[in-house]
Amino acid sequence: QQQQQQQAEADIQAQESALAAEAKGASAAPAKAKPDKKPEKTAAKSAAVAAASRRTQPTETPQETASLLNEKRALAAIQADSAFVERLRMRAMQSGITQDKHGGQLHMRFFDLGGQKEFWPLTTLFLRNGTVTQLFSRLDELAKELAHDDAAFRAGETPALRELFMWLDAVASSTAEGELLLVFTCADLVADVQTHRRISDAIVQLLRCKYSDELKARLVRPPGGATVFFAVNNTQPATDAGLAELKQQLVVCCQQAKSATMHVPLYLRVLQDCLTALSEDAAENKADSLITPRVQHVMGRIRQRHGQGAGRRVAKLHLEDLLLLFITVSDSAEDLDTQDPRFRTVVEFLHLHLAVTHMASPVLDNLVVISPGWLLDSITHIIRDPQEHPLPGDDLLDELDFTQLYTRGELNPPFAGQLLRRYSAEEQQQVLAAMQHCGFMIPWPIQHGPDRRRNGYLLPSLLPHTVPREVGATEEELLAGFAAPCRVLVACYSCNRLGTDGGVVVSADELRKRCNLPVGFFARLVGRLGALSADTAMVAAGRRPPVATQGFACMSLGSCMVALQEDVSLNSIRVWCERGATRAILHQLQLCLTEATEKLYHALQVALLVALPDDATRFVGVSEVQKAHLLAQARVRWGALTLTQPELSRHFGPLLPPAEASSFDFFISYRQNPADSFATAVFFNTLLVIEAAAHAEGEDSRRLRVFYDEHNLVNGERMDHMFMESMRRTRIVVPFVSVQALERMQPAEQLERVDNVLLEWQLALHLHALGQIQRILPVFIGI
Repeated sequence: QQQQQQQAEADIQAQESALAAEAKGASAAPAKAKPDKKPEKTAAKSAAVAAASRRTQPTETPQETASLLNEKRALAAIQADSAFVERLRMRAMQSGITQDKHGGQLHMRFFDLGGQKEFWPLTTLFLRNGTVTQLFSRLDELAKELAHDDAAFRAGETPALRELFMWLDAVASSTAEGELLLVFTCADLVADVQTHRRISDAIVQLLRCKYSDELKARLVRPPGGATVFFAVNNTQPATDAGLAELKQQLVVCCQQAKSATMHVPLYLRVLQDCLTALSEDAAENKADSLITPRVQHVMGRIRQRHGQGAGRRVAKLHLEDLLLLFITVSDSAEDLDTQDPRFRTVVEFLHLHLAVTHMASPVLDNLVVISPGWLLDSITHIIRDPQEHPLPGDDLLDELDFTQLYTRGELNPPFAGQLLRRYSAEEQQQVLAAMQHCGFMIPWPIQHGPDRRRNGYLLPSLLPHTVPREVGATEEELLAGFAAPCRVLVACYSCNRLGTDGGVVVSADELRKRCNLPVGFFARLVGRLGALSADTAMVAAGRRPPVATQGFACMSLGSCMVALQEDVSLNSIRVWCERGATRAILHQLQLCLTEATEKLYHALQVALLVALPDDATRFVGVSEVQKAHLLAQARVRWGALTLTQPELSRHFGPLLPPAEASSFDFFISYRQNPADSFATAVFFNTLLVIEAAAHAEGEDSRRLRVFYDEHNLVNGERMDHMFMESMRRTRIVVPFVSVQALERMQPAEQLERVDNVLLEWQLALHLHALGQIQRILPVFIGI
């Protein structure tokens, strides 16, 4: 800084002399410039160079030259005051918005998921909104399938096309936005342009049928738009025109991506630059000029904390490290901790835009992955083929656990520590938790001795394709063991809705065309049910131990058996339940499905279907069956099928709730006070009048059943139990809301006793979320 200040003063003195000579009308030779020592390209230096270049223009006046000299002095003074510069930068980062559309660099990160099926669950970490996705397939294989069976190809039933759409299903299930590029290699083997167009037309038709144009609109076409895919000759990367077009479009997509174009506070950009610098060696990193010495010092401390030397890359951070970087670059004077909502918002933002990977799990909350290669490398210590990829020390591992893992896919927790022996205890715990979070392994009761089982893990990618011989039964024999089972279909889809005839009846052909089963979805569902099985299984009572293969699972929930099987032909999951507990099992199944879709497959919709009694290829929603039963309609019509209530009960009995003598159409909930009591009494009497008028006109309808405490409470019964049980058997809850009703409500921790009205309303919301209450219709009074 002193050298730069001295140089600036020398330049100023030389320019003052030249200015004085010009003012007297005398000619003076310009001062000899010193050799360029390539100083830092700071804002002050850039401005000084610009000022010097403007000074040499012949049209410049002495007054303009004097103004430039004053500007030069100011810039030199600012540059000398490093503290002022630091404050200026921090102020800009707090209030400024940065996005230079023409300058600035675009930092792209590539995540190659590869073709190994063992690592498919890893897609849940990287498929996020806004990412640019490339899907690769071989054009020659697609062309062969098209030539061999045109009809099967257009139906999407050939192997190569099915695998392509499996990845499209994963993209459609996990993301709602972001460009998508289809890249087909080996174009030199398929020169016929008409074949290219026929393949493209078939893909477009399948996309439109399966995703209702939502995914098709995200496809990036090559220049010219003749096809929806980029045909590249990967044997000539230097000269292939298709590959050049792909590179060009990829750069354009990344430049226009949401992560690259959105306006953010400058400190977020600097924070992301810091993370990029930490994830690379110093020789590879082109540090941004906004990473100040103070921030670089903090980054050095972080490297030392994680055992890395100066300038060495760091693969992961603690959450406290990220908080320290955030406080430093944002110049926050507040005392923040890792649970601060503002900091949590920043972490979520960085995760959504793939700057970091932060998994929402109690065990993983302190882990911030900035180099996903570390996570993949650690996972490959467990998920691998030991014959093709042996590791040093494999011969020293426990032989029984080793065989159990790589033949049955069952992992004994203590054995996991042996496989991850190169990692610390904390890292081992993080790796196992990350594998469970991503679906690489699921909780499962594993074999421990001839007649014992213990809690362990199941690794779906290492499961056998058939039921092991020691189980003593084949897959068909296990399913045949269900006595009069109830069969249900789990249908997953990304389109607007399923079904014809008003969205009620669904055909098998529609399921084949429109349903999709995302990568890892079946394993996650099996794992969740397996955890319940481990808690409720009655092995000692003679129940069969749980069994799992790739695409099939059979387990006990309590005293009842349930089986799940992937149906590739319908892109769905078939579920077998024993009749005694069908509704309870389906309830647990629905909770597991809701949890899976909300956390990982948020763009996916799921429906439970059951086959119609007259046609096994046509299905109706389980909720529609239960709704028809609750409405007690005399006749139910689904397409060409008409059923009476007795026929509905006979065909779908296990799905229906048991008959109860005292169910209600309405439940009136209100606060005991004169105004509210009067309003509810009027409402109750009005319902009775409407019912009487309907009967007087000869309408064929049953009597309304209304729960009103003044009418239904029985002496000697507990009020709270009767209220709760009656609401559970009610179709519609009618809460009366008034100022007086709300005034007595307080936060639960401040209540001296239970507020029955508040309890009723909370229960109504809970039952409505579970589907046991059809509607909540509040009545506002006194307004």
